[in-house]
Amino acid sequence: MSEINNNETEQPDQMIHDTPEVTEKEQPTIEATEKGTENKSYERMSVPIEKLTPYSKHIFETYQGERLQKFADDIRDVGLLHPIVVRSRPDGIFEILSGHNRVEAAKLLEWKEIEATVRDDLSDAEAERIVVTSNLNQQSFEGWKYSQQIKAFRIYNKYIQDHSQQGKRTDLSNTNTCDNCGRKLRRTKDNTCANCGHKLPKIQKRLKTRDKIALQLGLSTGTFERYRTIARLNDRALEVLSEALDKKRIGFLSAYRISQLKSKDVSGVVSFLKKNPDIKVAGKSVQALVAESQEAGKDGLAEDKIKEIWFIRLKHTWLDEWP
Repeated sequence: MSEINNNETEQPDQMIHDTPEVTEKEQPTIEATEKGTENKSYERMSVPIEKLTPYSKHIFETYQGERLQKFADDIRDVGLLHPIVVRSRPDGIFEILSGHNRVEAAKLLEWKEIEATVRDDLSDAEAERIVVTSNLNQQSFEGWKYSQQIKAFRIYNKYIQDHSQQGKRTDLSNTNTCDNCGRKLRRTKDNTCANCGHKLPKIQKRLKTRDKIALQLGLSTGTFERYRTIARLNDRALEVLSEALDKKRIGFLSAYRISQLKSKDVSGVVSFLKKNPDIKVAGKSVQALVAESQEAGKDGLAEDKIKEIWFIRLKHTWLDEWP
């Protein structure tokens, strides 16, 4: 693999391990997991294995080979501890939301049916959250491929948008008068009453939806927002950048910087990566591109200009490899 390498010290994996900036301990925001069904009256039934199908947008890898066999052996020895979660389709088939590995293990054990909780009350968005969160429960976020992480963030972005608080803040104290002097409350920067100087209790702020999910994933809010920015790209750009990240052709921070470019320049970079699948791009090359993009203004950069910036101007020795 050819490499555009300018000795950049970018370490995207380390960013994922950043200590979360939010410290308040709260339950995860996305609570739609199979455990969330334990205290609710959802239908539970035995579903024929042949009537089950994987979730249509399942982005995660299931157990294979020896790992699947060991999992099947454990289920044979101790039984199925939790039913799978499914939703029914009009054609009589049940779509698996949580329990893809359990179903594959059941097939190895030659089971004819498996116990399932049926969730026909779910919207498509809620079903997606169950799929993502159930996989997060069995594998840490950092263990996922970048492509899986970013696809999950598309779901998180929609969830945050749907649950963001609108209008007036409800997490601040709504006391209108000072408890000490009884006059209309005016709070100073020192957290005292402006009328009498009485020390006021600190305002307790609730974690935002974004911060709760960042805490659940083990990400700093800064890294969390970078993922969100990348996930807002169009489908084609997201597909190409995700593949480049998975194959370590580009670093996470570089992908974030590209996602902040004008849409025309993003398209140019995506075309470059698509046409040159063996090129590995270091972060300083992307930094040079970002600087040129800013200078180019609204006209953006042509693909030939991207070639010039990443190859000719940076004086690489293998320009004849270009098609």
